[in-house]
Amino acid sequence: AAVGIRAGARFGLTDDSEISAEVLALTFTNGVLISPPSLSFTQRVVKGSFELGLSLGGVLPIGTFWTIEGRVPMQWRIAELARLDLVPTAGFLSGSGGGNFLGRLPLGVLIQLARPVYVAAKSGLQLVSGDRLSLPIGGEIGVTISGDRGAIVEITATGEYRKALTRLGTKRDPNTDQWSVLLGVHFFVP
Repeated sequence: AAVGIRAGARFGLTDDSEISAEVLALTFTNGVLISPPSLSFTQRVVKGSFELGLSLGGVLPIGTFWTIEGRVPMQWRIAELARLDLVPTAGFLSGSGGGNFLGRLPLGVLIQLARPVYVAAKSGLQLVSGDRLSLPIGGEIGVTISGDRGAIVEITATGEYRKALTRLGTKRDPNTDQWSVLLGVHFFVP
């Protein structure tokens, strides 16, 4: 079990480009884990009911640990009630023990119930360390509350089961299934 707090900011340079930074990321579990700051830039190249963007980001190098990641976020709005998301992602993680390739192909569908409640289902493929392939299957329910002056509070409950598919020929350690449950409260202040 763990409790975390994250703080950052997002700024729209134009209607189609955004820069974001996470400056504080703390996780409390058997002590305190402090994650380095991260920075990303996203450019929307197609907009309308189908949107497509390009994104580049990573964790800033502190010591021997750093990451770089590229994403191609796609979103298809189906009427006013549903949204389909696909975000192919590839990256590289470097640490004191060497580097690892990371890849994800997350697919999700979000359905807006009676506003402000939504439900979402997520799946896809995930490649970790260049050799561990898994299939995450999850769901989320959330409530979005808009306050005065544009402030937003979002309360979410997310569950995920990650089915281990293969170790791609290596025999280092067993490839085990994993599960997680996350409860979150997100505050957005304009």
